[in-house]
Formats: sequence, C-alpha cells, structure tokens
Amino acid sequence: MKVQEGQTIPQLRVIGEYTGVVECSTRFNSSAYSVAIGNMHIDAEKQGNVLRLVNHRCINYNAMMVIVINGGLKAIYFRAIKMIQGGEFVSIHYQPNYKKFFQTCACMHCKSKKITKEIRNRRNNLNNDINYVLID
Repeated sequence: MKVQEGQTIPQLRVIGEYTGVVECSTRFNSSAYSVAIGNMHIDAEKQGNVLRLVNHRCINYNAMMVIVINGGLKAIYFRAIKMIQGGEFVSIHYQPNYKKFFQTCACMHCKSKKITKEIRNRRNNLNNDINYVLID
C-alpha cells in the first residue's frame, strides 16, 4: 500500500482497521491474508480492505499492528510508528508464522547469509511489535 503523493501519515496516527471475514477457529487458516488473534482469524482475502496490501519489511518498517480488545470484541488496527511520506509504501513486520507457512522473506537483509545482530534481536522480540490495547 503506497501513501498518495502530497500526503503524509503522522507518527502514531491510526492508518485504519484491518477488515475481512471473521472466523472463530483454533485450526490454522492457510490464507495469506489471514491474521490470528487467539482463537479468531480475520481473513482479508475475499472481503478485506486496502490494508491487506501492506507489505513486510524485517527492519525499517514504518507501521505496526495494534490489537484492540473492547469488552469481548477484538479488532486489528494499523498505526504509523514514524512519519510516512507521500510516495512511500506502508510496511509492517508480519507475524512470525507468515514466513514459516507461506514464503521466505525476499528482502535484502534476509537474502544475505550474514544476518546482523539487530535483525536477530528484532526477530526474537516480535511480541514487542504487536500492541494489545484493552478498553474497559
């Protein structure tokens, strides 16, 4: 997903809600557009919005997923973690199972045989990249 020329997304701005078909199941959903929240999946393959086009980057990504739990309702929002300029692509670090089940990462950092300590530390701390917000 590319930010329109002449527009910017300020740091910490909510970009939007990740939408799709909600499935309640503990079994693995094989859709490339499915995001799991506990025993629930939001599958954006058929009925999702433009946020399903947000791409992956291992480092220097500019957005993150925020899981909001309001009472018993759960939702996923994308939020900018730094200013995103017009013409720039919105990118997040996908959930850890994405590469395991679908593909290997094709970014230049993952293609390199020398994975830096920074990337290893990021991968080991992925839970820090997904925020949970509880609303009473």
